Amino acid sequence: MSRTVPWHSVHEPVYHNNTLCSGGRAANIAGSRDGSNGKRICSECEQLNLISSGSASTPTEFARRPA
Repeated sequence: MSRTVPWHSVHEPVYHNNTLCSGGRAANIAGSRDGSNGKRICSECEQLNLISSGSASTPTEFARRPA
């Protein structure tokens, strides 16, 4: 599953929660921290989450973020 617990980079104004996000994969390397830190969700993650769930209101099971 591609949706996971949130993480953010100290260098970006957004958080990520989808392992398929290209920006999220880069943020996972550069200054990565757990949680959203009050930031808005990355637009690519938001789109990927909608695609994978089929609906914004459909809950999905969270996977672990890759180390």
